[in-house]
Amino acid sequence: MKFGILFSIIHLCLLVVFIYKLKVMSGYEGQGPLLWIYWLIIDFPISLLVIFFFFFDITTSQYMLYIVHGIFGTLWWFFVPIIFVGIMDKFPKKQS
Repeated sequence: MKFGILFSIIHLCLLVVFIYKLKVMSGYEGQGPLLWIYWLIIDFPISLLVIFFFFFDITTSQYMLYIVHGIFGTLWWFFVPIIFVGIMDKFPKKQS
């Protein structure tokens, strides 16, 4: 659980820095929105929601990206270590 809290805090801090840099850079470069592709990879299973929203034209707002990656992505990174430990516990441990 300690790693989950650490991972989620790191994820949230990186996302806040990314959004800040995106806002600063948007005046100079038009490629800013394409940088969200990195977050699609980082938050892979959760980022399928973004693809779902765009595919069905539910919303194309940038706030949807903030919600999916900021809330759901951070929760995902909280549960990744818990899921990993649960999977690893199912495998037999080697006795030496």
